[in-house]
Amino acid sequence: MNDLLFKEFSKLIKKEFGAEITRQNYDKFVEYRAANKEINGVKPDFNWINLYAYSKGMTTDEVNKIRYERMRKVI
Repeated sequence: MNDLLFKEFSKLIKKEFGAEITRQNYDKFVEYRAANKEINGVKPDFNWINLYAYSKGMTTDEVNKIRYERMRKVI
């Protein structure tokens, strides 16, 4: 299951942000998520958006801003 989630999250991050994540970052995020606490502005919800924020040292809000700006350009 972990491999499947890593692969799917990797695809979504590549598609949405044009970036790649490492398995090491994924594993660290899984550990972070297990604590179920928001740290440094990264929400503990288990999804590709928070994984990307965690791996890039950004907050969830910063990543969502990037997402929304990209969506506006497409529309």
